[in-house]
Amino acid sequence: MPGPVQVNLICGPLGSGKTSLIRHLLTQKPANENWTLLVNEFGAAGIDGAIFDCHPSTQVFELPGGCICCSAQGELKNTLHYILTQTNTQRLLIEPTGLGEPDSIVDLLRSLDQQQQLQLQTLFSVFDAAFLKLDEVARYTVLQNLMNMADVIVLNKQDLANATQLEALSDYCRTLYPPKKAVVITRQGEIDASALLDHVHHHHADHTNSSHRHHHAHALSRHHDPSLPHLLPFKGIDFGTQVTRKYKFELGVHALGYIFAPEYVFDWKKVLTLFQDFTNSTGRVGIKRAKGVFRVGNPWMLFQWSNGQVSREYIAYRRDSRIELLIEKDQPFDFTGFETALQTCLKP
Repeated sequence: MPGPVQVNLICGPLGSGKTSLIRHLLTQKPANENWTLLVNEFGAAGIDGAIFDCHPSTQVFELPGGCICCSAQGELKNTLHYILTQTNTQRLLIEPTGLGEPDSIVDLLRSLDQQQQLQLQTLFSVFDAAFLKLDEVARYTVLQNLMNMADVIVLNKQDLANATQLEALSDYCRTLYPPKKAVVITRQGEIDASALLDHVHHHHADHTNSSHRHHHAHALSRHHDPSLPHLLPFKGIDFGTQVTRKYKFELGVHALGYIFAPEYVFDWKKVLTLFQDFTNSTGRVGIKRAKGVFRVGNPWMLFQWSNGQVSREYIAYRRDSRIELLIEKDQPFDFTGFETALQTCLKP
C-alpha cells in the first residue's frame, strides 16, 4: 500500500522568485520518483504552466483564472481528487498565486475528504530580498502570514539586495515564532531539494485570521468572468482572429493576457525593449508583474519583469506565444499604448 502523497507549498508575493525556485527543484528530482506540479496563476493566460512545460518527467496541472484561496477552491478540490485517484504521484508541489494566503490553503487541504492521503511537508515562503522592507512586513498582514506559516523562508535575489538590508531581514526572520527550519539566502531560487524532505509542516490554528476570511469572501463576490469582452477597461486594438485576449479583475488587480498562434514570430530585441519600458515609461506604472513566452524564430524565449528587473532566457516551450500583465487598480496604465507596442514587436 503506497504511503501518502508528500505535499509542499511554495508561496510568496508576486515577483519573489517562486517560479525560479520550482524550476531549480525540478532539475533535482530523483529519476525514480513521480512528481506533480499544481500551478495556480492569478491570471488567465497560464504563463507558468508554459514555463514548466519543458519538464516532461513532471506532470503539470494548471489552475489559471482565480485564487485557490477563494474563487478557485472548487477547481482545486476537483484537481486534487483527480491527482490522487488517477495518477501515481509521490510528491505534489503547489504554487499558489502571489496573492494567495498560505493559512487558507493549508486549512483547505486539511478539510478535504482525502486529507489522509496527503502529508503536508515543508512550506516555503519566498521573498524578493532586494525589494522587501521590514516596515512593510509590520504593515501588511499578508506578509506576516507568509512569514509565520513558513517552515523555510527563502530570501531570494541576494545578488540585487543591499547587504545591510539582507542582514536585517535575516535577523528578523530568525526571531519569528514558530522557529523556522531554515532561513535560506539565495539567488535565482537556487535551493537544495533536500529542503523538501523530512519535515512535517505544523499548522497552528491561531494563524487563521477572521479578517483574511472577510477579505477573500469580498473578493469572491466581485469576481468577474474573464470571457466577457465588455469588462475590458479600454478599447482593445484588433490583433486578428489568431490572437486571444484574456482579461479579469479580482483582488484589486487587472490581469491582462494574450495568446498568439504559433505562426506569429516576434522580434526579441523589440520584446526586450517592451519589458524594459515597464520600468522606464511613465505610461506603464502600476505593473505588479509581467511574464511572456515568445517565438523569436526557431527558438522561443521567456521574458520576465518584476520589481524593475528584466530577465530573458531560451525556453523549450513550443505551443504558442503568450504574455500576461498584472496591473494594480486605479493606476494610470496606458492599456492601448501597451497593445500598440506589443503589436509592433511582431515580425512582418
